[in-house]
Amino acid sequence: MSISNGDGLSFSDVQSGNSRVKCVRKWLFALTAVVLLAFMKWGAGRVVTLVLDTLNPPPSQLTEGYRTPPGERRDITLEDHTRIAMNSNTEVQVTEEGSHRQVNLLHGEASLSVIHDARRPFTVCAGGFLFRDVGTTFNVVAAANSVALTVADGEVSLVGACGVDGRQIPLGQPASALFVRSGGRFIGSRLQANDQMTIVTSADGVSARTRTLTRAEMSFVTSWRDGVLRFEGAGLRDAIEGVNRNCNVLIELGDPAMAAGANLHGTLRLDGPGPVDTFLKVLKRIYHLVPAPTDPLRPDVITLVKERGYDSK
Repeated sequence: MSISNGDGLSFSDVQSGNSRVKCVRKWLFALTAVVLLAFMKWGAGRVVTLVLDTLNPPPSQLTEGYRTPPGERRDITLEDHTRIAMNSNTEVQVTEEGSHRQVNLLHGEASLSVIHDARRPFTVCAGGFLFRDVGTTFNVVAAANSVALTVADGEVSLVGACGVDGRQIPLGQPASALFVRSGGRFIGSRLQANDQMTIVTSADGVSARTRTLTRAEMSFVTSWRDGVLRFEGAGLRDAIEGVNRNCNVLIELGDPAMAAGANLHGTLRLDGPGPVDTFLKVLKRIYHLVPAPTDPLRPDVITLVKERGYDSK
């Protein structure tokens, strides 16, 4: 007796073809091994993921991964001429699935110049949130519990949340409901030139704020692409975060109040000799901030305190 599955293949045909099935399986395993070996040898710093599912083949999808180690920056140009500048200690995945293009920023900082194509939408997943780009240049930073996106030109919109694989997750509330009032006006989810959106996720939920940056602030955000940090009135806290991100170091203030009223002016060369030492010398000379003795429980952290004799000033 044979039982048909509706596509011309019967149960009896499968049983009688066991030897052919085993042969095909061996051929597939051999092919997979060859493909994996070839991709393992292809290109330093590049990872290509090929999905093979003989039972439920997915849509055509190619994901390329790129990483930069601490202290190294890298520029990537995609096939559609979109450019991605990767900062130090950054990892991104670039996925093309059908007509959809997406960059998943796993951690670090990247600046993207996207070529607009209405037939091929471009999205970015960073910090658990999904952004849609409309032919623009923007900078995005993904940290452990936050994401900051700054638009240099064009327009970017927050369209939802995304999982670790970059897939969109519907928001339980309108995107605009995430935002707070800033400067007397309600902030929506659409960003234009010089706008910066910062989203922070905590145990209390999600908070987000958008503000328009000054020319000096925009210069500071984008200056790393030139191998420098331009402090044109940058706040001390922002300056420290910039040095931490670009120099693979962890500097913190022993007392957050020390940042009040402290602004830096000048340029720090990231590719020069000892940028961290140079930065610390500037902080000592201007603000009398010096590293505290190393905490054995946190040996990698540089905690800044007031220099002796200036601690009460």
